[in-house]
Amino acid sequence: QIGTVAAVELDAPAGYLSDIGRELAALAIRDGVLLRPLGNVAYCLPPYCTTDEELTQVYDVIRRFLDGERAPAPGPGGPVD
Repeated sequence: QIGTVAAVELDAPAGYLSDIGRELAALAIRDGVLLRPLGNVAYCLPPYCTTDEELTQVYDVIRRFLDGERAPAPGPGGPVD
């Protein structure tokens, strides 16, 4: 029961009601990363057994999102609905 929790608050006009978390989740899922965004706050909960390479992949997705990269929006019933 050892691990880590990281939370990043994303600057979004609508705050917690913003769609920015869904946009981040779509990019992350496309790239094989599972994040837990709630509104404009993205939570990363990697277990203790997560490798350095896996953490690098998670952090890379977040960095690319913050740099402006986006995934195509999923349709209704998509992976983040």
